[in-house]
Amino acid sequence: MYLSIKEILKKYFENLLSIEKFWHFTAFITLCFCIVFFALGSKPPMLGIIDCSWELALHEFFATKKQFGTEIIFSYGPYGFLAARAYHPKTYWLTNIGWLFFALVFWWSSFYIAYKLFKNKFFVFSWFFIIFFIATDPNLPDNIFACFYLFFLLHNLYIKDNLLAFNKIILLIAITLISLIKFSFFSISIPIIIFISLNDFIKKKKPTGLITFILTLLTLWLAAGQSILNFPSYIKNNLEIAYYYNFAMTPHYLTSEYGVVPSYLPPLLDSISIAYFFIFLALVLFLTTWHKEKSTTIFLGLSFLYFVFIVIKMCYGRFDVFHLIPNLLTLCFIATFFFIFCFEQKQHLYIKILSIISVLLLFSLLQNSLRDHLNTNLLSIIPSNFNLILEHTRQFWEVSRGKINLQEKYELELEKERDSFPLKPLEGSVDIHSHTQVAVIANKFNYTPRPIFQSYITYSPLLSEINSKYFSKTPPDYLLFSNKTIDTRYPTLDDSLSYLEFLTKYQIKDISPKSDFLILQHTKNTNTYSFTQENTVETTFNKEVSIPKLDKGVVWVKIDIEYSTVGNIFSKIYKPMPLYLNVITKSNKKYRYFLPTPMAKTGFLLSPLIKNNQDFAKLFTEEWPSYLSGSELKTLFISLGDEQYLWQFSPKIRVSFSNLEFARKNSIELKNVLDQLKNDDETTKLINLASEELQKANFAEAIMNSEKVLELSPSKNTFSAYNNIGKAYLSLSLIDEAIEAFESAVKTSPGSELANSNLNYAIKLKPVDINTRASSYAYLAEAYLISGKFEKSIGFYEKAIKLGSTNATVYNNLSIAYFQVKLWDKAIFAAQEAINLNPNLDSAKNILEQAKQKLSSSN
Repeated sequence: MYLSIKEILKKYFENLLSIEKFWHFTAFITLCFCIVFFALGSKPPMLGIIDCSWELALHEFFATKKQFGTEIIFSYGPYGFLAARAYHPKTYWLTNIGWLFFALVFWWSSFYIAYKLFKNKFFVFSWFFIIFFIATDPNLPDNIFACFYLFFLLHNLYIKDNLLAFNKIILLIAITLISLIKFSFFSISIPIIIFISLNDFIKKKKPTGLITFILTLLTLWLAAGQSILNFPSYIKNNLEIAYYYNFAMTPHYLTSEYGVVPSYLPPLLDSISIAYFFIFLALVLFLTTWHKEKSTTIFLGLSFLYFVFIVIKMCYGRFDVFHLIPNLLTLCFIATFFFIFCFEQKQHLYIKILSIISVLLLFSLLQNSLRDHLNTNLLSIIPSNFNLILEHTRQFWEVSRGKINLQEKYELELEKERDSFPLKPLEGSVDIHSHTQVAVIANKFNYTPRPIFQSYITYSPLLSEINSKYFSKTPPDYLLFSNKTIDTRYPTLDDSLSYLEFLTKYQIKDISPKSDFLILQHTKNTNTYSFTQENTVETTFNKEVSIPKLDKGVVWVKIDIEYSTVGNIFSKIYKPMPLYLNVITKSNKKYRYFLPTPMAKTGFLLSPLIKNNQDFAKLFTEEWPSYLSGSELKTLFISLGDEQYLWQFSPKIRVSFSNLEFARKNSIELKNVLDQLKNDDETTKLINLASEELQKANFAEAIMNSEKVLELSPSKNTFSAYNNIGKAYLSLSLIDEAIEAFESAVKTSPGSELANSNLNYAIKLKPVDINTRASSYAYLAEAYLISGKFEKSIGFYEKAIKLGSTNATVYNNLSIAYFQVKLWDKAIFAAQEAINLNPNLDSAKNILEQAKQKLSSSN
């Protein structure tokens, strides 16, 4: 008897949804998803400024077997290049193998948890849906890495079977590799391994976890070409970076000369929600394990709570989108597991209710953060991850068939970067004082980095001394110098002790204006430096302190700011309040800069204020006092972002001044560099003026000053000019003009993350209503009219009228502009329109009469 199609399909799905076939089907689908999600998708990095520089450098360091802990000191370890998941010709296959391993372990661990703990098919579907479409982001490796710790702890807590030892071993190998990718995960691993080992010891089991971790750690360390003797230095120096991270990277934003500080603590609702979740988690861990083994509850429960605490601290420790989103995703993942677990294990009703509340609260936090920081929402993650699966599959297919050549794409990216950082060939070893190592790598120099290769990471006196000793003992032949730093900190704070070596062991040979680099060459005739007349002053917050004059040398300062006992504890749990160094020049100009306390204690060049490369170059001349007299500082004072947090600090501040003296010698190369910098100085002033006008909401002035930069010969400021024009147009709701300006900025600097980000943001904006745009056109037209740029004024007035502007003043001003460019007939028409709208407008009548006379005489 033949079955109908309907009956065949029904029988097929019944078989598919049987318990055995359901798990086979789920295993296959999730395996495919994991491989596509994590193992595929390697592509050349879109090169930009900070992140792509250290990512690219980590690939180079691994390939050349640089010794981490001594030759390289960074927050990432020898396998740090895996975090980027980007194509690099020297590490391509190893990157693929590493992420294939992660994909397989991720799949097996998540699948086995579902298989052993979940029976309800709806919950199994929910578990994997949350994993792949909401709670993990393949573009955020920290989020993925945190999941391995979650799986490891869940296996130890809730799964007791013959496969437990195997599951623990593969997860420990993954966790050990992650520990050598990023040091912050190493600091998570050690306490967890200790807790697990104590648990094994009490239960009189072999410490397999500890043994596996140590053996894997040593094997991977040696496989990366690292010396076992360097490992203690790796731990010590990375702990130094980790310890001072919160002090040096506390967020703050300056929107004007004296700045505005954002919300310091997380919103109250966030704090309550996180505290509630932490208490709920502790309660569930206790209830679900205490009746089994009390030691398991104590040690495994503590390790789990420690892990969640670190995730929360990483989430809110710096309180920016780069840390907030991935760690909120991880917390949502944890909440999802316990929500399903509480229902599957048939916990008490009140536990189920608490689990529902925890899931809702955490997903609400994630939704709010996505909305506030990324201008998106939770639902957008679903199509985004689905598109990522399709994109990874398409790319793998095209690469395997030879349609995409990753090597060629990589070289193309480097070529773009060389266009952004055009530099002359340099024979010999080269280092860079900046955070744009991509400039050295893209230009294929002999890159010989100092240990803390990104200048802003010299968070403490010890780290700064390590770099200073490197330049003192084995200085590279050339140094690319840029005085730019991050997050508005004082310009000479980064690698401050190395400045002493730059000024005495190097001479300025050349400049690359578009790249914004001074090229310093090591000189055999090195000079010495000395400090004289040290003077220590005790002061308090917001109290001005006089700065010594420059007649006895450059002023060097050490600022010792101590934390109170409570403030010290608070900074370990959360983060300290940001401090600011306020300086006033002899001409009473005021500046405010972020001041990381450990970097201030190291000591740095204070006066004259070295704001840019030109100021730095002038320090090398014999005439430096006269050249830099306008940058001499008169007083300073220390302030807080928020005065109510004074309790975090000791009230007394020690400020130690001394004069720095060293020999100088003028040279032809130095004179040529100063001449070139002088030509750039006018455009720099215009850019700074445009930025100030933007902050004051004088958008027309900002645009016109930026256009003056473009009228001058092309310089390093071209990108900034286009970028400022784009921002001004955006503020005026003129989206089309903003997009055009940002497109020009991208063409000028193709590798700039800022340029591409601004362009993408403008493209996504919806058109603004006609009246607003017409008003903005009229505003710009009037500004150009006043400045005498009549043709530009006419263009904007015509656009305003086209959008329906019927203001008599608009037509009157348009008639004036027409008259000035001798378009008499158009001047007559515009003046007549103005009179029709306002018969009492005398200026329009005058223009009308004069335009008629001019037209008559011309005929």
